[in-house]
Amino acid sequence: MDAILLGLADEFEAGNPHGRTYEPSCPEEFEPLRECLAEMISEGWLAQRRPFKIYSLTSAGYRNLKPRIQALRTFGKP
Repeated sequence: MDAILLGLADEFEAGNPHGRTYEPSCPEEFEPLRECLAEMISEGWLAQRRPFKIYSLTSAGYRNLKPRIQALRTFGKP
């Protein structure tokens, strides 16, 4: 999640209504990325716009994930 969270947060903070597209860069990333996005959608933290596979944080998602976003910005990626 950390790998995509900062990009989603940047788009949310900028007020970008279009969101971001996420595609795996290699076949090994497909399943972990799919699971991460599905979990975030099921929690109500992420909205998906079909059919383009565009994702954006919801207000609830930003609020719940803000401490993690701030930690990533402060301490960098693990």
